[in-house]
Amino acid sequence: LSHRPDGWMPLVVRTVAAESKGIDEALAAARAYQATGLSQQRRAEIWAGRLREMLRERLLERYDSSVFELAAQAVLEHKSDPYTIIEDLLRTAR
Repeated sequence: LSHRPDGWMPLVVRTVAAESKGIDEALAAARAYQATGLSQQRRAEIWAGRLREMLRERLLERYDSSVFELAAQAVLEHKSDPYTIIEDLLRTAR
């Protein structure tokens, strides 16, 4: 587990779902974490990440996979470079 800037360390709770062992303890640990609350800054960071991912998905939905296949072929054949292709795709995404 990596070090978090806010110093929070996750609790390790042993569970065996098939035997219903540790479920209450895991739930209690999750609730204890929620009770600590996240700072406004951390919530903003989480939303920023979510918004980036949503934008990626929406942009990719605008193009058929053949667009990427043709672009890849252009890069392989040295007819274009990846940066120019991305700029062109961004220009047409608007």
